[in-house]
Amino acid sequence: MQLSKETLARKKILKIHPKDNVIVALADLTKGTDITFDGSVYKLTEDIPAKHKIFMQDMKIGDQVFMYGVLVGTVQTTILKGSRMSIENTKQAFWRVADRQKSRDVAGCT
Repeated sequence: MQLSKETLARKKILKIHPKDNVIVALADLTKGTDITFDGSVYKLTEDIPAKHKIFMQDMKIGDQVFMYGVLVGTVQTTILKGSRMSIENTKQAFWRVADRQKSRDVAGCT
């Protein structure tokens, strides 16, 4: 049985929560690779190490970044879809205790 490109892509990336605007690399991914996920194509703008996050759309300064369904930061530079989220391009949001617990609940942490 041959797997579709979409099925293969799903084994390489993961979107944790419907509200998220980043996806997670589950394996090391190479710059220039096209990843198809939920009907959208993401051309990777750089090598993406496993467990790092990839932006799902172009972002501009001040845009909010959501992961686990909660606000995790704001964009500090213009970022192209398919780029890696980093401390250089994203400023961490200050979480309230309630947001931190919500994130832990969504992730299944105790």
